[in-house]
Amino acid sequence: MIVNHQAANLTAVISGHARIVDVQNYLSQYDQFIPIGSFHDEITIAQVVNHNLIGELSDRFGTIKKWLLNLKISNTNGDFQTGANIMKNVSGYDLTRMMIGSKGKFGEVLESTFKLMPSKYLFDTKLPIRNGCRLIMMPSLISKLSRIIGNLSKNSITYANLGVIDIEGNFDEVKLKLAGKLEGYEIKMLAIHDGIPLVEYMENSYLIEHISKILLNK
Repeated sequence: MIVNHQAANLTAVISGHARIVDVQNYLSQYDQFIPIGSFHDEITIAQVVNHNLIGELSDRFGTIKKWLLNLKISNTNGDFQTGANIMKNVSGYDLTRMMIGSKGKFGEVLESTFKLMPSKYLFDTKLPIRNGCRLIMMPSLISKLSRIIGNLSKNSITYANLGVIDIEGNFDEVKLKLAGKLEGYEIKMLAIHDGIPLVEYMENSYLIEHISKILLNK
């Protein structure tokens, strides 16, 4: 699970298959944590990286991009590192950030290196929505839309700084209840299944295609 933990340097190299809950429990013994989550118990490091998952801590500490230093990736050409285990190491393409949210397109996440924080900065977090709906919008709309959703009698979590609201329930049912109420708002609605938003990947992006050729030698 933990490949290498440098407690004094506040860094840890973690297996991609490790569950976030197990990693956080281990780090708590050293009064440290990764400032991401919270997530459901079965969510792994690789899933957080592949889907760029956010949680309650993201509002305060930022998304995974802020804390992920390096990745070890395996694909058909072998294993490679996307960066180095230091905070600032950008020369050419920032491959580590590119891998975040790529849904495993460029290979399997074998290991990840995270910057940690002392536990004194941690606070109680809400349980994430396991199945339901995610709304993505401009943060300026959060307050107004939160009031609309509050009238649905549905459990929801608002990530105000990120412009995201998660709503618990059946996706089609929630979508039906919101029909008409959100007319005129520029929002994106995604289904959440087992804590992972079902995001469509941008296959036609020039940047994605270009870097894919470099990594996969196509």
